[in-house]
Amino acid sequence: MIMVVCTDKLLDDKGGIVIKEMLHHIADRLQTVRKPGAVLSPRSIRRESLPYFAGWIIIFTWLYCYFLPNGNLLFLDGGALTGHERTATYIWLIVCPLITTFSKGVRYVPVTIYSVAAAMLSFVLLTFFKFSMAMVFWLELIIAVAVGHIFASCGYGFFMMLNNAEKFYSMILGIFVPKLLMMIHPLVAGYLKGISFSAFILFCCLLSMLVCSVYFTCERSLVPNVEKNPFPRQGWSLMALVFVILAFNDVIAPLLLFEMKNTLKLPLAFWYFGGIVAGLCLVLLLQKQWKLNLCTMLNLSLALLTIGFVIGVVAEHYIAAALICTVCFGLAYSIGLVNIYYLAGFMAKKFQNITFYRVGIILSAVYYFYGFGSMRLFKHALPILSTLSVCILILFFLLSPLFVRLLYSGEWIDDSYRQDVNFESRLRARLKDLRLSPKETEVCELLLRGYTLRQTAAMLEIAYPTANTYCTALYRKLCINSRTELTLLFKEFIE
Repeated sequence: MIMVVCTDKLLDDKGGIVIKEMLHHIADRLQTVRKPGAVLSPRSIRRESLPYFAGWIIIFTWLYCYFLPNGNLLFLDGGALTGHERTATYIWLIVCPLITTFSKGVRYVPVTIYSVAAAMLSFVLLTFFKFSMAMVFWLELIIAVAVGHIFASCGYGFFMMLNNAEKFYSMILGIFVPKLLMMIHPLVAGYLKGISFSAFILFCCLLSMLVCSVYFTCERSLVPNVEKNPFPRQGWSLMALVFVILAFNDVIAPLLLFEMKNTLKLPLAFWYFGGIVAGLCLVLLLQKQWKLNLCTMLNLSLALLTIGFVIGVVAEHYIAAALICTVCFGLAYSIGLVNIYYLAGFMAKKFQNITFYRVGIILSAVYYFYGFGSMRLFKHALPILSTLSVCILILFFLLSPLFVRLLYSGEWIDDSYRQDVNFESRLRARLKDLRLSPKETEVCELLLRGYTLRQTAAMLEIAYPTANTYCTALYRKLCINSRTELTLLFKEFIE
């Protein structure tokens, strides 16, 4: 700003005013960049949110290391759950939607510690003692019910409590940690004497959740009571994107990779993990640094999936094709999951709509039941499935302008690039982003509504010269010179 003040004294010749306004604009931009706690910065992670931040990572680790069999089978030989263990684990798909549908977060989040304690006790009994098959089933059922409750609590914390930066980085770690654990499993398998990898993961997750759940209980006043507030109808189109991203990345693509792994005898897990890490780095670059359109990143994920399926057709004959296909699926996985959860997360919090959250949980449960129930059918029809997948992905590409119009014409979209959602109007939030003072914001809003400067002064109960000063100041900050330019600048915010 010193540079700008000194330059003001020097620029008196023709054209000096233009350069001066440019310097003001550059100085304002530099101050925004240097602003503490910049958009989606790790410094925006709050200490009081750490238990919910960690809870989401823990439950994601359980989900992808213990429950989802396809991802496990790509990394682990014989890692899938069987028998009573599988049947009992599916119970959480019923319990979680029931809890979120018929109870409020302010009630079930603080009592999470009881579910954690019950699950840990049942796990210890199953691990160190021998019981009849009936007793084993009941103990596994207790664990499944308890995990359903834990998942509901961590999901509520993620969607309704974490700010945007916390959502973003919890998803980055939630994607990275479980895959890293499965990658290093062969190195630590010898130390897990008599305990399966999935059981070890379950125990570690429950032990970690014990610490978080104590905080849930002690700080129950921090849990918001979210009601059935209005939700824009066009926002429901997000559910279709969620279903497509999860279906391809959690079921179809890993299943194809697993079959390729068995056929070619290649260490595809290493290449898949490398693709995931590269995708996470790309997400950090595109969203944090360049603030790329979220729909564009989801399109990038779908494009990588399409490339993977197309190359996968010849992967059995060419090793290089198999490796490229695997990396593409890894990139698509990390880019797709991080952005779809982030998009759903800030929209749910923005509108404080519990119905959106509940419908998302219910549809996710239905999706997993359908996906894994149809797994054997998928396994015996992979060539047809790959062709069908490409057709579906191309269809979504064709529909992408519709999704962009539905999702990016709403009142919420600017919130995706802030530290947290803003419950003010879209226009007022944007004016705050531009660092207008409260009075400048009020003057700007009235001018955009069509009032003259004298009418604005009268409505704000200030003198006309004062209103004119505010108007001049906001014009300078916005680098404009007239009411017409002001209207054009905020056209999309006032339509």
